[in-house]
Amino acid sequence: CFPNSDGCPVDCPGQHTCHQPQTCETCHAYNYCSSTPCPATCNFHEMPCSITTQTCEKKRVGCPVDCPGQYTCHQPPTCETCQDAHSYCHWEP
Repeated sequence: CFPNSDGCPVDCPGQHTCHQPQTCETCHAYNYCSSTPCPATCNFHEMPCSITTQTCEKKRVGCPVDCPGQYTCHQPPTCETCQDAHSYCHWEP
């Protein structure tokens, strides 16, 4: 037996060994083999973000955005325990 946060081990001769963290507190993490490099993986308090590379950012903060020639707007979480913040580009402030 292995902890939910670790997942079961895998043996990947000649391949990349990848790990997917838990996506919720009661979910299981898992490990897998891949012929390509492993993607960035986020835990259940993070969200995947891609601008030039894939990163993980806290859900309470949201992903950064690049807004050349526009305003960068930020929507904070909708409640104290919510994790739904996000940023976006807009022509008007």
